[in-house]
Amino acid sequence: MLGTDDEFLDEVCSGYPDDGYFRTVYHALMHPNNPVEKLLATKILQYEAADSLLYYTLDTNPQLCIPQIARLHSELIQHNHDVLIARHLAVDATLGWLWNFY
Repeated sequence: MLGTDDEFLDEVCSGYPDDGYFRTVYHALMHPNNPVEKLLATKILQYEAADSLLYYTLDTNPQLCIPQIARLHSELIQHNHDVLIARHLAVDATLGWLWNFY
């Protein structure tokens, strides 16, 4: 199950450098003085790094980017489903709720 908030955030941070999608964005934002290709420069405008965490900021509500760590994804879904189950949400509703935050 999910550990403390700090443990969770540490695991998220440690996953960015190995993530196939977020790796280049994360590296560019963490090293802003390094030159980047034009396509990447456009892509990183949709993201922001704060406290070593990566956020998708194209929407009005910034969303924490979760790297591709299967165990972490499973735990997030299970944890949020268990919290929301008292409201009897279906799978689509649980995933929709997660989409608002991650």
